[in-house]
Amino acid sequence: MKNLIRFVLIGVMTVCAALAFVACSDLKPVSAPSQLTVNDRNVLSWHEVANARSYTVDIKTADGGKIGDFTARRASYSLSSLEEGDYVIAVKAISGDKTLADSDWSKALEFHKDYETGCVYELYNANREYKIVRYGSASGDLVIEDEYRGKPVTRIDDMAFRSATKITSITLGKNVTYVGDYAFMNCVNMKSATLPEGLSYLGEGAFYACRSLESFTVPAGVTAINDYTFAYCRGLTSLSLGENATSIGASAATACSSLTEAVVPDKVKTIGEYAFSSCTALEKVTLGKALESIDQYAFSSNDNLALLVFNEDGGLKSIGESAFRACAALTEVSFPATVEEILTRAFYGCGALETVTIPENVTKIGTYCFHYTKFYNDQNVDDNGQGGFIYADKWVIGKTAATANDQKDADDNIVSHGLVHITTTTFKADTFGIADRALASMGALSTVNLNVSIKYVGELAFYNCRKLAEFSTNIGGVKEIGARAFYGCDQLTVVKLRDGLETIGEEAFRGCINFAPSVS
Repeated sequence: MKNLIRFVLIGVMTVCAALAFVACSDLKPVSAPSQLTVNDRNVLSWHEVANARSYTVDIKTADGGKIGDFTARRASYSLSSLEEGDYVIAVKAISGDKTLADSDWSKALEFHKDYETGCVYELYNANREYKIVRYGSASGDLVIEDEYRGKPVTRIDDMAFRSATKITSITLGKNVTYVGDYAFMNCVNMKSATLPEGLSYLGEGAFYACRSLESFTVPAGVTAINDYTFAYCRGLTSLSLGENATSIGASAATACSSLTEAVVPDKVKTIGEYAFSSCTALEKVTLGKALESIDQYAFSSNDNLALLVFNEDGGLKSIGESAFRACAALTEVSFPATVEEILTRAFYGCGALETVTIPENVTKIGTYCFHYTKFYNDQNVDDNGQGGFIYADKWVIGKTAATANDQKDADDNIVSHGLVHITTTTFKADTFGIADRALASMGALSTVNLNVSIKYVGELAFYNCRKLAEFSTNIGGVKEIGARAFYGCDQLTVVKLRDGLETIGEEAFRGCINFAPSVS
């Protein structure tokens, strides 16, 4: 009996299930989604379906490979996570009404997903352009697209890629015109960077400490190489600064210790302080035609710099303080005719430097400008055959110990045994100038009568010559006496200045309380 009852129940359940299936299969489906589109933000959308609880988004590759079925609660779905490639997409609506069935699949949409960098973009300029503000998830060999979501990418913000250590190279799209300050600072694994020709601004410190960067070409549109742009790019072996650059900023390429040659473009007018300092592999420097000034320490501490090439047709006027200091391999320097001043310690400690040619246009040679070069050391002996003075070409730049020979007694009063008089024949006949501080503290010196050939007396030239009582020039001789030239010469009583003198510097006779100058 029990078996009979079980059999009847099973039969009844089977019939009910069959009836339910027939009823369900007869349900009218909700409408299929239509008008599938993808906007410039890679968001898929379609017309909302009445009575739909949710949607299923089916994504396949163009060759039929299944990506997956994804659920959307609204009539849209983001495709941003897809990799670059071609896809086929269909959507169906899932019914939210028990009296209605799920929809059929929509008409398939063919979709191409463009390459995306993983960077964070922001609209600017009245929402007409994109800029990159952070590197986001970007890595590897990065290519910044020309356009993003239908609008041009034109700017890399300040520090946007700072310390992006996963990036190994970068290529900027053709629409980028601005790379901000320190934009790629400390991208330590980035080996190459390619910038578009339309770039007009390359920021301060843009590639600071990108120590794996091997070569770099600045686009022609960039007119200023800003401060610290390539500082501490220790792996950089080749650097082309761009034909339209007009200035090179402070420390622009300092400590690029693999760089072997620096070529300054022909339109550059100024080179900033420390611009190429401590480039320890640098062997050759070529200076461009428009260059007017080299700032302090610009090429200092370049141990291997052996060749310095000036442009003879250029307009270089000023070589700054310590500009080539401690360039130990430099052996010869011939300055162009336009140079007017070579400032303090400009070639100090260039131990191999044995020949310099100084043009007559030079009016100033700074303190210790050529000290501890080879030619300085060779002359700095007791009997050097040059009257006890040290020369750089036709300029007196110092005196030997025998010339000064000053000592001090217990009361700190100077007891002098050195040169007492400078006459018109003391210096070489063609001597042209006396460098800054060159004859300072000659304690025995009492009278000076300069050669007619000497045109320039430098700053502090006779500083603290405490026994100097008389100074005179010859007609047609000295044109300029530098600032504080006789500072501290408190015994100076007679000063005879002749026709031809054009300039007396500030405080030239400060502290000379007893003198009465005359001009004839």
